[in-house]
Amino acid sequence: MGGGALADKRRVLVIGGGFSGILAARDLSHDFHVTVVDCKEFFEYTPGILRAYVKPAHFDALSFTLAPVLEKHVGVKFIWGEAKNVDYEANTVSVKQMFSKEIEKVGFDYLIVAAGCNFNFLHKWGESLWFPTIYEDARPHSNWSHIDERFMEGRRRHIMEEYNKIKALNDKSASILVAGAGFIGVEWITELQHFFPKLDLTIIDFLPNCLGPLPKDAQAYCEKYMSSKNIKMHWGIKYEPNSPEFWKKIGLPNGADETYIAWVSRPPTTSCPRTRCPTRARAAAAGS
Repeated sequence: MGGGALADKRRVLVIGGGFSGILAARDLSHDFHVTVVDCKEFFEYTPGILRAYVKPAHFDALSFTLAPVLEKHVGVKFIWGEAKNVDYEANTVSVKQMFSKEIEKVGFDYLIVAAGCNFNFLHKWGESLWFPTIYEDARPHSNWSHIDERFMEGRRRHIMEEYNKIKALNDKSASILVAGAGFIGVEWITELQHFFPKLDLTIIDFLPNCLGPLPKDAQAYCEKYMSSKNIKMHWGIKYEPNSPEFWKKIGLPNGADETYIAWVSRPPTTSCPRTRCPTRARAAAAGS
């Protein structure tokens, strides 16, 4: 649009204030009225969150409050609230703001859904340590429902609780199983080994090797490193926690003291099903 008159600008609504959401907001801010909606008040650098659980002070380097960055530096509007539903005919999103009991309609000409993904296919809401539990319907079912991770301080409190739990497990040389040997699983188990060397660590994957999509040299390098740190590896194994045979196969006949799921599953946009999108909304949601 080349910086046309203010009244001529179209409206872009971005659901999600992560990497893609912020990048889209920044790039579109000169030619569109952009609004970003996110359930939580902060940005979190997800690739670094694994280190925060073993070194909590690291969280400060991974996060910032969204409102001042988006509104003062990027020049777009920020709504701290949850996108509950999309009306693709009326081009509106139903949003429940953080400190309101009412649902309000936010209009758009173009919609970008950049809400990230979940990591635990065994949990109804895909809950895991790697992403804060922030959705209203999910929080009552959370394993840490006493913490409100929509606030930065709530997220920090959860990180401290998990750190203290791992520290206690390390003190008794407990057994830890990491299910999933992609880049998340491999990084997590090596972080655990580095900071808590007394843990008895095992990692598994259904594939015949770790780091499935990565080059063979990377796989071999990581397997060699984990072997040198006495991390037990089992490939071609399906995760079956209710099967005694499964635990025997991986050398933990009595089970693990703690299990971490490190598989990526589905996007957390259950209120905005992609199949209901008309063509234009579908293209916008894909970022095209």
